[in-house]
Amino acid sequence: MQAMYTGHIARTEWRWLFLVSLTLILTAFLPFMAIAVRNSPTSDWLFMGTLHQYHTHVAYLVRMEQGSLGNWLTHFQYTPEPHASAFLQPIYVLLGQLSRFTILSTIIVFHVARLSAALFMYIALYQLAASIWVRVRTRRIFFVVATVGAGFGWLVTLATGEILTPDMTLAQMYPFFGMLVNVHYPLTIACLALLAAVFIIAFRPGVEDSPSVQNTGALVVLLSLALIFLYPEALLPFGTAVAASVLLHWYGSRRFTERELRWGLWLLVPTAPVAAYYLLTLRINPAVVEWVQQKATLTPNPVMFVIGIGLPLMIALPGIVRAARRLERDGDRFMLLWLVAMLIWAYLPLDVRSEALAGFMLPIAYFAARAMEDVWLERLRRGTRRWAYTLAVPIMALTHLFTLFVPIAPLLVTNQDSSGMVLEADYLQAFKWLNTRTAQDDVVLAAPDDVSAWLPYWAETRVVYGHPEETLQAAQRRADTRQWYQLTDPEHPLCMGLLRNADYQVRYVLWGHREKYYGGGACLEALEWVITFGRVSIYRLPVNS
Repeated sequence: MQAMYTGHIARTEWRWLFLVSLTLILTAFLPFMAIAVRNSPTSDWLFMGTLHQYHTHVAYLVRMEQGSLGNWLTHFQYTPEPHASAFLQPIYVLLGQLSRFTILSTIIVFHVARLSAALFMYIALYQLAASIWVRVRTRRIFFVVATVGAGFGWLVTLATGEILTPDMTLAQMYPFFGMLVNVHYPLTIACLALLAAVFIIAFRPGVEDSPSVQNTGALVVLLSLALIFLYPEALLPFGTAVAASVLLHWYGSRRFTERELRWGLWLLVPTAPVAAYYLLTLRINPAVVEWVQQKATLTPNPVMFVIGIGLPLMIALPGIVRAARRLERDGDRFMLLWLVAMLIWAYLPLDVRSEALAGFMLPIAYFAARAMEDVWLERLRRGTRRWAYTLAVPIMALTHLFTLFVPIAPLLVTNQDSSGMVLEADYLQAFKWLNTRTAQDDVVLAAPDDVSAWLPYWAETRVVYGHPEETLQAAQRRADTRQWYQLTDPEHPLCMGLLRNADYQVRYVLWGHREKYYGGGACLEALEWVITFGRVSIYRLPVNS
């Protein structure tokens, strides 16, 4: 059994926590500093403000822009078809509302919120450790493994040239990676950590408290409501673990008690109205249905998944085996059930899939800390432990460092563009021109991926294709856009067919560096030139055509 929980965090621990947390946050900003030094005022390209998974970054920025205009519902600007708005991912609309009442741009508010969420996440992770262990060393082991732990994805990528492991793709699993991508991943992990702390204590042997507004029951309600708005998929495996814990306790004690059931109800019941709204939205809003289906990422095959956990899993394995054998109620049972529940939901043939893996490193770090104290440190002489720490931490963190700096390597080393990270300054001028001459429902045709990703944010208009998740029929729209720019026959049916589609009539067409990459351009012959900014021209359909 573990030592009883005190929950006390000493002043020296707080200093250590803030020092390490700020170091991690500043490390995440090193690529931004490198780009700021590299990008001179006379450069013909502009850094767009995001680095990792720019498609997801800019989609959140578009939501924030909608909030800054006074909207509370989300409308997909990356698809040309008319569709109903919905109440989705309200954190970004709320941040947009905040930007609306400040002098800060939405992109600055986004990064400030992202880093604030990261600091909150690191505090929550340490609070979870303090809820479980009295020994400071164990708390710190858990914190380090949870924050910087990753697998050998960098090695697989260098060997194969492909990104195959979760530590290179599934940011929701890893606290540090999640901090790089958006605001709601670190907030989700923080909520999960605090919820885990509450339920580990509530289900601990000898604890008889029932949930109430005077104890952590109120915190459970607040955190569950936060999760259902931030990342509803994370509640599925966590709720499954809570339910399984209740059932196992009843089975082990051979009697039914309401106390454990009440804790589970305080987690799930407050989220029921919001869950009902989501289910209703899925029935009446086809755009949301397709968005959910397209953003459901397949979980990597088991071999790549294990490689993506790497050294933390190796360290944690004795702790996992011990927990599976004993199923003790001191935290082992709940963490093991949560770990198994995430894996089950991730590999079920449902639209949840990899979204269910949010916070996966938390139980891994828990079992790694248990195994370090119970197994590994006992096998290491006191003089060699420092060397073990010194070697293990960089090995675990290497993939995160690889992920952090790889996006900017082409730009810094060879002065080559990294897709989506920068755009030529001519495009920004064109975006600003369009912003003053188009409405939110107008449609613009531009190069897929990079130009079309940023156009809705800067011009506040819609595109034919701009996002792999938020463009309806994304694969077909992307193929049509690429083909339109590649055509060499101006009489091809797609030339006018794409522009005059009944569901969305394109108003303007861009022709610049990125569009010329696809070659062709024959369809422009039937269009009317409007204006040119450097090497980016804007066309429109003839008025009388």
